[in-house]
Amino acid sequence: MTMRRLLFLLTGLFPCLVFATEQIRILHYDTTPPYDMNQRVFKSDNFSHIESLSKRLATRLTELAKGRYQFESELYPRKRIDLMLDHEAHKELFVVAWVDPRFFSDKEQTKYLWSKPLMLDAGHIVSRKDNKVEYTSPESLIGKRFSAPVGYRFAILQPLIDEGNIYREDAPSMMEALAKVEAKRNVDFAIMNKTVIHAWRHLSRSDVFYVAPIPLETFTRRLMVPVKNRSVKEARDLMIFLNEAISNILKSKEWKDDLAVFNLTVDIGVVE
Repeated sequence: MTMRRLLFLLTGLFPCLVFATEQIRILHYDTTPPYDMNQRVFKSDNFSHIESLSKRLATRLTELAKGRYQFESELYPRKRIDLMLDHEAHKELFVVAWVDPRFFSDKEQTKYLWSKPLMLDAGHIVSRKDNKVEYTSPESLIGKRFSAPVGYRFAILQPLIDEGNIYREDAPSMMEALAKVEAKRNVDFAIMNKTVIHAWRHLSRSDVFYVAPIPLETFTRRLMVPVKNRSVKEARDLMIFLNEAISNILKSKEWKDDLAVFNLTVDIGVVE
């Protein structure tokens, strides 16, 4: 028996003896449900027993990897992710979850590797019911002040922000941005993603707010893998696996059940 034949048989019968499992972190920076279930953002314990969608995704990917990769979900600040992407010496192979190419100024998808979409989403203007802010176009927000989490980017509003026609105040998290609106702290609105709204409506104070029906923008939720600090082949092999896994995940009953916990669907992101 040739050595090549022996290696082939060992790979099929005992893959763990031939290939060491590679640990891959899946980083996400959204601190709100369904992506993170940090109880500090709630005034109730309705979600205390629920695992986040990020952890569920890591579990599904690990199952499909069959020993090749072990995925772990981790909440990570956007600014620290940006530093990792910019740092030439950073060698770790990792994944950034729930992001769109536009979030990283990569509309043409040439800077990083991008998976097929996991779901669709949209950003909506959220204001107080006693001070409603309607949205029809970026110009409809001229003269308004809003709060948004540090590191979040809104390309459609940026020209008006740069011109001083719309005013932005940073907040540590989406929920703290929303708290500024609630407290009338010189802020007219916040921007909340559609997939977050279902969980947010379970907050005890949710009846204070008004959600403008027209979305600010729509976008996809994908997985991103950086390539410049790692072997291109390693990164591309990982992305090939991720795309194959996503195809399987989106068709699986288990994933549909995971989404249903948060009133989400594969096709449109949120059940109306």
